[in-house]
Amino acid sequence: MLSTLTVRTKILALLAVALLALAVVVAIAFNGLKTDGAMLDDLGKNRMPSVRSLMVINEGQTALRSSSRYIDAMGMFPDDVNDVATEVKRKQDIWSTVDAAWKLYESLPQEPEEATVWKTFVKQWDTWKTRDLAINEIAAQIPRADAAKRRELFALLHKTLQENRAAFHAAEESLNKLVALN
Repeated sequence: MLSTLTVRTKILALLAVALLALAVVVAIAFNGLKTDGAMLDDLGKNRMPSVRSLMVINEGQTALRSSSRYIDAMGMFPDDVNDVATEVKRKQDIWSTVDAAWKLYESLPQEPEEATVWKTFVKQWDTWKTRDLAINEIAAQIPRADAAKRRELFALLHKTLQENRAAFHAAEESLNKLVALN
């Protein structure tokens, strides 16, 4: 069959096949670019802000725990409580930062699995947060108390901090799951 065709016809047929192949490659590339664009859009508008917010929350949780431990360590020297008020203020500032990141994360869309882990995390976080705020209330009383009362308050703070340990770890574990999902 090909032997009856002229060279010109064969070249035109070959050119038509090449153009068709080129059109297929362009269509595949265009579709790939479109898919990549949608993926990058999701990454820039959802995933990165989600991860950033979750990491601010994670960093805040660690900083809050560190401040609580520092206040607890001051119990060894109950007469020197100058830094307690500073740490309480620092914790309030950290809570403000965490709350801002929390609001940003809540406003972003979530995958179904992520939403499930988020609901669990919120419950665990609320439990930990309530106990941490109780630590703040105890710590805020320490600088105003007399020496005898300070010892009691430091002991109560230490006990509350120990009781909060499991709640901290549960919230931390769920938070790490959320970061991994994003």
